[in-house]
Formats: sequence, structure tokens, C-alpha cells
Amino acid sequence: MCFDTGHANLFHDDIAADVRLLDKDLACLHVHDNKGNWDQHLIPYQGNIKWDEFLAALKEIDYKGTFSLETYISLSMPEPVRENMRVDLALLAKTMATKLG
Repeated sequence: MCFDTGHANLFHDDIAADVRLLDKDLACLHVHDNKGNWDQHLIPYQGNIKWDEFLAALKEIDYKGTFSLETYISLSMPEPVRENMRVDLALLAKTMATKLG
């Protein structure tokens, strides 16, 4: 099963509970954020998903699957800013992965 955090948030799901329910059937993640009203593909922590609860649930089920960020950095940003945002996004992904153990 592939679980999409942003899509689940649109249905106002408790995504940590969803992760626990899927348990070993969870094979990959599409990770992005939104504010619960449309599929914005925001960078995690920019919307209203409870990321710490989500990551704790992944750790609880000993998740080892794919963690695919499904987000973007706007091309309208000046190039030096985009480059910094790419570096920061990679750091965010590594920080989130560290919480998994």
C-alpha cells in the first residue's frame, strides 16, 4: 500500500492512526502537507498535518519502505533562494528520517 499524507489530510484523517492500521502492508509514502482544504503539496510543517505523531507511528510499526517527498519549490523563487530551499528540504527529509530510528 502507498499512503499519501496530503490526500489523507484532505479527508481529515488521523494519519498516525492510518499508519498503525496499515502496519506491515505500508510499502511507500507520498509525503507532503496541506491545510486540509485542497491538495497543495506543501513542504512538511507548512500545513496542519501533525508530523511528530505521524513519524512516531512510523517508528512504532518499524517502517522501512520508501519515503518519497511529493512537494516542490516554486520556480518563481530566485535561483539562489531555490538552491537554499533544496538544501533545506534535504535537511528536513534527513531530520524526519532520523526520527524513524
